[in-house]
Amino acid sequence: MRGRAVVLRERPLPGRTVAECLEVVDCAVPDCPPGGVVIATELLSCDPYQRLRMVDTYDLGAAVPARAVGRVVASRDSRLQVGDRVWGVLSWATHVAADPASLHPVDPADGPASHAITVRGMPGLTAYVGMVELGRPAAGQTVVVSGAARAVGSIAGQLAALAGACVVGIVGSATKARLLVDDLGFHAAVRHDGPVPLDEALAAATPGGIDVAFENVGGRVLDASLRRLASGARVVLCGMVAGYDGTGRDARVEQLMRLCGAGATMHGLNAPAHAHRLDEIGARLGGLVRDGRLRFHEDVVDGIDRLPAAYAEMLAGGSVGKRLVRVAG
Repeated sequence: MRGRAVVLRERPLPGRTVAECLEVVDCAVPDCPPGGVVIATELLSCDPYQRLRMVDTYDLGAAVPARAVGRVVASRDSRLQVGDRVWGVLSWATHVAADPASLHPVDPADGPASHAITVRGMPGLTAYVGMVELGRPAAGQTVVVSGAARAVGSIAGQLAALAGACVVGIVGSATKARLLVDDLGFHAAVRHDGPVPLDEALAAATPGGIDVAFENVGGRVLDASLRRLASGARVVLCGMVAGYDGTGRDARVEQLMRLCGAGATMHGLNAPAHAHRLDEIGARLGGLVRDGRLRFHEDVVDGIDRLPAAYAEMLAGGSVGKRLVRVAG
């Protein structure tokens, strides 16, 4: 029996697209290691941070590390039996040998299995810590979330709305703008490349300024939010996807001086530092989902062979919510 994997063949340096640097290859299904298990993956996560690690962290010629949900197909450990469904940091591959200590059971009572790596997983944790604990939105305040139709931004904006804040999302298309307002409960949405200039659209949507800016994009989108900061604003730097391809990085002094002028506070969000709280926060978010107070979109592409293109599309803003790849398909 043979498997498939998506390996990193080249570093995606400037001038090279990420899809060009990835290759889908045939590979042997790994043998079950002593005390270990073999997982047949079912759902593979596509995350913007992986793009940065492809440049200088991930091994060339190896399957790209990724969170995944799958089933145990071979076990030499008493804690896990063949057929058990688990999630963990595995890789973009159909079959992965793993240490049982690094895996987590997927409980059907918690909802769809995919939620273990989406709303109850790191995207949910990131949104919760960044918005609730660092942003601290309150009733009557105005919150702006960029990349608001993506996995983290869509959750963060809803959490701010649940706190009573007026929430404005920044997105890249009219379809995403409608989704935020009609389905996710955002109060308004503006397009960063729409018919109305971003500064003008953002000013109309935030007449009293911005109290919390939850930033996922960076560059000129961040700059537009900083120009609207209210006194005592909080800025949460969650991601800078505009610069992940080696372009669009923006460290202008003027941006930071606007923080000073507004007496604002900027927080850099290191989500992995809060990973030990995943069960706690995942349970809170799972409860909100069950109660119908939090909605979450999963954008699933079928087939591991389509993963490189699906990943590149996600980076370019072509997905809604969390991009996943279903291995079989």
